[in-house]
Amino acid sequence: MTPSRPTKDSKAAREALRRRMADLGCSVAAIAQEMRVTFGYRNREAWRHAHGWSQQELADRIYELTSQQPTETIAADTGAVSRWERWPAEQSRPRRPTMTVLMAMASVYQCTVEDLLDMEDRAALPAGDLALLNKMAAVAPSGPDLVRMAADESLTWAHWAEGTNIGDFSLAALWQRTRSLAARYLDPASNPIELFRRTRDLRTEVAKLLQGHQPPSQTRDLYVIIGYLHSLLAWMSSDLGHDADAETQGMTAWLCAELADDDTLRAWVLSVRSKTAFWNGRLRDAIQHTRHAAHYRPTGSVSVLLSCQQADAWSQLGARDEAVDALAQAE
Repeated sequence: MTPSRPTKDSKAAREALRRRMADLGCSVAAIAQEMRVTFGYRNREAWRHAHGWSQQELADRIYELTSQQPTETIAADTGAVSRWERWPAEQSRPRRPTMTVLMAMASVYQCTVEDLLDMEDRAALPAGDLALLNKMAAVAPSGPDLVRMAADESLTWAHWAEGTNIGDFSLAALWQRTRSLAARYLDPASNPIELFRRTRDLRTEVAKLLQGHQPPSQTRDLYVIIGYLHSLLAWMSSDLGHDADAETQGMTAWLCAELADDDTLRAWVLSVRSKTAFWNGRLRDAIQHTRHAAHYRPTGSVSVLLSCQQADAWSQLGARDEAVDALAQAE
């Protein structure tokens, strides 16, 4: 049962507790737990107060998050937030938070859905939601699993893209953002996880645009852009040690290149897949990818990169003459 709230519950008391714990280096999760113990809050309300947000601020953040995703946009007000937080307690207008709402809350709070539910909540969940919750808990993404989650999302989107058209966008701005991410990833001082998140977010943004309508020329350009984003995610996934997920991103990027019918993108994708194969010990696959790319007559930096990759693989196999030939081609 939910404990009754002490009379000292006030905005000033909550803020004083939150600031004191934050100054001591406590995590938001620890602050939320203390909010529950000190003031008797339910889990969802405790997490909101641990962040120091009002109900309207939470509603605004949920709307901002979901409006940028290729899923349901959640528009809420303070009344909806209040009912979500108090459910399943007796109330005049009960409103159960759906799994979509709970996942949006968890994303905004940077916690898991499990963190937002207590035993009373779980007992009141429909059987289908409870089964989904248990499945999510079994595969809940932690830091290293973020890469795998992104790969799974990309594969899901790839299935959709095979039979669907796309939407409208400012192509010049989109190209600039994509190039900026690629350039920043080359900076040794950059944060690879943060850039991975930003690349994943931009990919999701483009995927959402692909659900609309636009001239065929813009359709092709958007497929090229998202193909490069999947290639960048593949490269990053490999660097982070997730070769299988890098391969998934690479296959999705190849699908985009095929849909756009763009030979330059095809060559880049094959370069990324060659890199993944090389670091996974599949040296002959790495060479085969570079040879396949040669059929598309790549020029510029990708041509040099492919030749260098082929030289790397031949040298690892002890094939000196082939490695020298590849280096000469790169030069």
